[in-house]
Amino acid sequence: IAAIVLAALAPAFAALYDEPAVTLLLLTLAPTALLRAWANVAAAVLHVRMRFRDVAMVSFGESASIAVVGLTLAWLGAEEFALAVPVTLGAMLRCVLLFRLAGMSLTLRIRPRRWRMLISSGGKLFVSRIFVMVLQQADYALLAIFHPAAVVGVYYYAFLISMQTVRLLTVNIGGVLLPALSSM
Repeated sequence: IAAIVLAALAPAFAALYDEPAVTLLLLTLAPTALLRAWANVAAAVLHVRMRFRDVAMVSFGESASIAVVGLTLAWLGAEEFALAVPVTLGAMLRCVLLFRLAGMSLTLRIRPRRWRMLISSGGKLFVSRIFVMVLQQADYALLAIFHPAAVVGVYYYAFLISMQTVRLLTVNIGGVLLPALSSM
């Protein structure tokens, strides 16, 4: 749903920012939501099996591929697409590798009977993730409305660098402790 909504709203965001390239960028990034959602299923299976090393190696491979492809595209002059294309390709790589490591096959079978359980148990989680996403993106969106793109770019990279240590510690600790404590 997120991929479809993002693709549908791409022209509206391009109009909001008065930047036609935003449409193609968002269309490039739209499949990432679907790929990450699928990858989460396989990652959950690997977490339940306590195969944290496999998940960590895939995450490292995804990050490394995003960096290498992004730098390569930037060097080749791909401009803003040097930021968008690697993220989608990295999500695709993550999805494929996690499914292979989990020994699962990716099926596109729709099972409406399971939707009721998904909506009832995942509804609150979905709403909380929307708020987290808004909080994570609101500063960039507001800056982009009131300031030139160069200011947003500098802020983006400065904030990303400042958060590296915090993310390194919290994501990894949480990713190991939650499955371990759940299995106890």
